[in-house]
Amino acid sequence: LADTLDRLRRSEVTSGDVERVNTLVTTVADGARCFLATQQQLVVDSLLTLFPELVAAHADASVPAAEPVLIAPIVDIVDDRAVLDDTHLRKQPDWSYGDGWSGKVPADLIDERSGETA
Repeated sequence: LADTLDRLRRSEVTSGDVERVNTLVTTVADGARCFLATQQQLVVDSLLTLFPELVAAHADASVPAAEPVLIAPIVDIVDDRAVLDDTHLRKQPDWSYGDGWSGKVPADLIDERSGETA
């Protein structure tokens, strides 16, 4: 879902990607152990519902790529402006901060971090 949404943001989707997002957003929270997936589901579904014309424009590349918007914890307030934790710009879908995504979800990495095997 994250990869497909990023391609959509960049106006680089392939045929079927928007439908894939619509399908994935209905199941992303199934079996989730916390509320994070539900939050993602609600936000993405709201964007798809409230801005269908803009989604379609990115899907057919009739608009330029959109810059990502940082949504991250506030670490300070300087001159009445919030300072965000910009390390989140590098955060991958697996919650790592590497150069690329491992292709795994955070739950898949729990055993690797603990040294156990699945």
